[in-house]
Amino acid sequence: MESSITTVFFKNIQNPFQQLAIVLATSGFIMLIGFLIKASGATVVSPEFPWLTSAAFILVYSVLTAVAAISSADIESYFRKSILAFVALIIASGLLASLFSGISINSAGTYKYIYVILVIVYLALLSIGGIIKRISMAIQREEDAYVSSQKNNNN
Repeated sequence: MESSITTVFFKNIQNPFQQLAIVLATSGFIMLIGFLIKASGATVVSPEFPWLTSAAFILVYSVLTAVAAISSADIESYFRKSILAFVALIIASGLLASLFSGISINSAGTYKYIYVILVIVYLALLSIGGIIKRISMAIQREEDAYVSSQKNNNN
């Protein structure tokens, strides 16, 4: 049962654009909740809350794509799609944060620098995922060769 849940999970997150849609929708929903709480006056919500939410979900996307890269069948194609989706996420999430907060990224304190750090972290995580994928492929080839040689020796 656990194996099939894992298989379904990895199958459903293989498309970086689906990941983008899920992460962006969730981020926008949380920004909307923060906006509504602020508008109702129920509590004080920082003007930078949408930028914080945006940054947090960009990090979630980064981790998700690195994990999905490990199980990807065609890693080069996955990287291309993932990078395009990441650029779209940065732009769309920034626009949403600007819309909900009413302030630009330049006025949002250190979030301009946090975005730069998130780009670097994304590229590092994607590289680590790619390295792990290539190592696992090499190990699988060695195992297949070993099993094949053992079968030939037994005959």
